[in-house]
Amino acid sequence: MTIELLKERKRMRIRNTMTAFALMTCVVALALMTGVTVAETESGESPFALMVGDDAPAFEVNGWVQGGPIDKLERGHVYVVDFWATWCKPCVASIPHIAGLSKKYQGKATVIGMNIWQPDPAEVEPFVKNMGDKMPYAVATDVVAEGAEADTGKMAVAWMNAAGQRGIPAVFIVDANGKVAWIGHPGEMDEPLEKIVNDTWDLDTYAKTHREKMVLVAKAAPIEDRLFAASGAEKWEEAIAACDELIALDPDGYSQAAMFKFQMLLLKVGDTGRAYAYARDAMESSVGKDAWVLNGMAWYIVDPDAELAERDLDLALTLATRANEIAEGKDAAVLDTLARVYFTRGDSKKAIELQKKALTLVDDDEKAEYEKALTEYQSANQD
Repeated sequence: MTIELLKERKRMRIRNTMTAFALMTCVVALALMTGVTVAETESGESPFALMVGDDAPAFEVNGWVQGGPIDKLERGHVYVVDFWATWCKPCVASIPHIAGLSKKYQGKATVIGMNIWQPDPAEVEPFVKNMGDKMPYAVATDVVAEGAEADTGKMAVAWMNAAGQRGIPAVFIVDANGKVAWIGHPGEMDEPLEKIVNDTWDLDTYAKTHREKMVLVAKAAPIEDRLFAASGAEKWEEAIAACDELIALDPDGYSQAAMFKFQMLLLKVGDTGRAYAYARDAMESSVGKDAWVLNGMAWYIVDPDAELAERDLDLALTLATRANEIAEGKDAAVLDTLARVYFTRGDSKKAIELQKKALTLVDDDEKAEYEKALTEYQSANQD
């Protein structure tokens, strides 16, 4: 549950009670097997072997699905290396944005979709072929020894592991001097990429900021390990305690751990009283500023597929309303949750109003799901 991965969770809507936690576990659990090592940060040393400002590692790929070949990253040119996998939903969701940047900076920066952690590499080529013009940049696959695990690929180890990146998608921007100039989520690279291409990027300042962030990531790593080990073993109280540690470490950066704690209390421990009391307390902390967390808590309460002993609909309304206020009524997923809350409370008219608004904001590939909910509300309103 790195900071980057947690930010990605903010971009994803919660429709099924297990979606967010299961997906987070899947992405990070794969990363945990890669053997990332953490240096002693208190000594002043770099927390990871590869940091912003360092020379980019060797670029070794197994083959090119499209574009290329690129034998090495040449000086005098900018490269955007996006680490992704076909099974990673956040990665796939980022492709349109990356495609837009590849077109915008054509001739000035080369975008490479670096496929890693792919259990079956044979799935990459048909995926890319199916994407067609929607993925108009070079795509390469990692070098993995025969019979070895997917997470032992050369690029995964030399770039992702070395830089302490425990989740995908993750982008490395290499500047014209061959330095790693930026590392982060593809949705946040617009400004850095523009400045790096135009040679106005303050590398030294960002390198310092990045180091501070990675020191925190290094401290969080063993806590994350305990969280996923405990959840995998269904030791929910231990997992909940780990969530508390992450929140204490960085209340803002790890606020999403509060949502996972709430989910476990509500759905795994099955203690609705404790879960609802925690949600009320969390709203008065820094968590109360995170629309995605509040939205997630509200959805877990009203999810029609969840079997709960008690649904606190007043709390759900408070959570969803505040989430919508923070999102300024511009987030389709938040509006969708608020509509479900009103419907569950018996106000199908209000639910219809909110769901229609959500539909105006949602992407085409998600409209069917939103329209299904709207039809449900409209049917109930006619009864």
